[in-house]
Amino acid sequence: MAKKRKAVADEAEVVKFLTAVLRGDEAEEVVVKDRIKAAQLLGKSYGMFTDKVKIDDNSVVKIIDDIPKGEGYD
Repeated sequence: MAKKRKAVADEAEVVKFLTAVLRGDEAEEVVVKDRIKAAQLLGKSYGMFTDKVKIDDNSVVKIIDDIPKGEGYD
């Protein structure tokens, strides 16, 4: 009996597929391009490929100059 496939690929399956493509184990040309695009979109949905990191930080940087004058620091 055939093994039942999951409806959605997980991160490990995406990485395994991309590795196979990288190594040339995938021989189909036209279909592979569509499959690569699908893998990229799935990877993005999992947050696997981060090109930009958006940081929402409202902290304030406060610089305090508390070094005493006249002790070789000026």
